[in-house]
Amino acid sequence: MAEEPEPEFLTRDEEISLAAAVARGERAALERLHALFARPIYRFVYYRAGGRADETEEIVQETFLAGIESLHNFRGASSLFTWLCAIARRKAAGARRRGARERIASTLAAADEELARMLDQIDSQELPDEAIERAETEDLVGATMASLPPHYQSLLVAKYVDSLPVEEIARRRRQSGKSVESSLTRAREAFRRTFKLLARGLGGEAHHAG
Repeated sequence: MAEEPEPEFLTRDEEISLAAAVARGERAALERLHALFARPIYRFVYYRAGGRADETEEIVQETFLAGIESLHNFRGASSLFTWLCAIARRKAAGARRRGARERIASTLAAADEELARMLDQIDSQELPDEAIERAETEDLVGATMASLPPHYQSLLVAKYVDSLPVEEIARRRRQSGKSVESSLTRAREAFRRTFKLLARGLGGEAHHAG
């Protein structure tokens, strides 16, 4: 079976250049922006829309339209993913309707500002490896993963879903094993802190991860 290509991740300078090209109306740049961020933004919005695919798609479309219109203001102070997520949060908040299935959505809405601050200050503590495997916290794990930057999502999936050894992840990413280990440590800490924050917001009903 052929290996799936690793997702593409841009440097800050590359993101600034891409944003400028999209702002200039370059079609290839617009297609690349969509290819890079459509799926991560969809996952980010999904739980904030109460798990409704139709509303998620509408919010994602609105997010990209608003983002494209304002990309001329992008200066790289945050990543493009974080920048688009800020727009998506506003769009989701405007569209949110309360209901029994929306407890995760409401918790995410309440936690978003703290999540944004927290993910900017990730340290290097470890996340217990079994946290991602807990079936009883599936929705909360999904919401947590969707809140993380795409490169963290990809690393955690490779390690804990695909069960790849660090050496194989490093080979696929053309990175050193040490670099991958460092990134995994930060990804686990991001997951642990986000998971615990959301679990706390749900009133302690979910099993916490650390």
